[in-house]
Amino acid sequence: MYNFNDQLERDSKEYSYGKSQYFKFEEGDNKVRILSPGIVVGQHYLGKGIKPVVCVGKENGCPQHDENSEPARPQWMLYLWNYKAENVQQARMPYTIMQSLAKLQNNPEYKFDDLPMPYDITIVAVNAGTTKVQYTVMPARQNSDLPEKCQEQFAKKKPIQEVVDGMRLKSVSQDDDISPDLIPF
Repeated sequence: MYNFNDQLERDSKEYSYGKSQYFKFEEGDNKVRILSPGIVVGQHYLGKGIKPVVCVGKENGCPQHDENSEPARPQWMLYLWNYKAENVQQARMPYTIMQSLAKLQNNPEYKFDDLPMPYDITIVAVNAGTTKVQYTVMPARQNSDLPEKCQEQFAKKKPIQEVVDGMRLKSVSQDDDISPDLIPF
């Protein structure tokens, strides 16, 4: 007897489909492990329902910079292990979370020098998916090893800097008025 659900379950283990490569905060607890440094990415928000535009910098001829425009908002792109999805994902972290991570790193109780972080964190999101979202970062009480599945997936990922460079290049290619000096070839 053939069963489509069984087939999908077997195949998903080999091909990892059905699992997003992008992390999205859910309401409540989001248990994760930070795996890589964060690379800052500025974004221009052009209005409700319009996809934000990656900023390549005013000095590089970003077309979103004019007298009436809002400044780009920074977010930090990094890799994390999402325990719920059991998947290494790219995540865009806001300033408040990066600030909390910096405070943890400097706290004698939670100090760490290398990445991946030696312990998990739970990021509590209130009003997730809205402009009024608030985050609280709670560290685990002890260090722990990364799950083997996480280590295997992370080893196959491009460096996060390459991911961000690709985003910026894609943004540049959508507008011919950008400085050619920004293009790395």
